[in-house]
Amino acid sequence: MVDFVSHPESDAANQAAVQDGLVSLVEDLSRRFIARAIADSIAQGWSLPHAEAAGALGTALFLELLFKGAEPEVAVSRGIGEGRKLALGEMFKTELKHGRDRHTAFLNILGLHEDFARRLGREPQNVPDDWIAMALAVVDEMAAIDEPPEDQVNAGLMAIAREALQQAMDAAEREPIRN
Repeated sequence: MVDFVSHPESDAANQAAVQDGLVSLVEDLSRRFIARAIADSIAQGWSLPHAEAAGALGTALFLELLFKGAEPEVAVSRGIGEGRKLALGEMFKTELKHGRDRHTAFLNILGLHEDFARRLGREPQNVPDDWIAMALAVVDEMAAIDEPPEDQVNAGLMAIAREALQQAMDAAEREPIRN
């Protein structure tokens, strides 16, 4: 039979070594994730400061998912998505803090997406006025139920994305199938 005897000095040293190893691992994973998030965000047209913010803000979810056993690519993808969402929410809050009304703040965030397209050498998407009005109504609805700013922005952007997808699907249905 093995008798485990506690040795306070060696137990403390072992605990310190494990903690140092975990801290090093978390720091390394965080650095690598942020570098990937920055590269991916810049490839999507984000500016460097916005890409850095998205990377930093997505790190917590990335680490949480990774340590819960998620596949690394899933953790990276979800972390980057969450970071971008939170970064847009922070930009929205900044707009509001500078005295802009909720609609102007959302329109400025929508304008960032135009900047993203231009950085990639693309024409920005022409968003019809009725889609913008619908998105602003969604943002207002989210604010009325005290959803956080990042969820307000995300809901407004998703409303526009749904309309764009529906328009594309409608156009595809009208196109004849060619063999």
